[in-house]
Amino acid sequence: MTHKEFVQGYKQGFVRAQIHESAAMQLMNTTAIEKRYQYAHVFWSWVWILSIPMGIVLIIWVNKWIGIAIILVGLILPRAIKRTASEFVLEQAVKDENFYNVLIESKILIVEQTDQK
Repeated sequence: MTHKEFVQGYKQGFVRAQIHESAAMQLMNTTAIEKRYQYAHVFWSWVWILSIPMGIVLIIWVNKWIGIAIILVGLILPRAIKRTASEFVLEQAVKDENFYNVLIESKILIVEQTDQK
């Protein structure tokens, strides 16, 4: 499927795209991804890294319920970060034909046509 067909089908809902999440996470650390996506990824990664220690500090010195809430958010964030990385990669694949071709060749992006035609 060409990039033009992919973009048209994806926007109209005739194409379903799946991104390999682990590969998307690795792509977030390369120059292949737009800087704005990288900045968002780095920001949320730091929020995740700091959530557990911050939650513990809040439990000890401020309020245990606020601390527990922060820790729970920290436990949920890794899955959300992976999903967001996949969305960033897919969004860039829609915009950039060369990036799309690399994803298809490396089998990071799997495109399937739906039966809505």
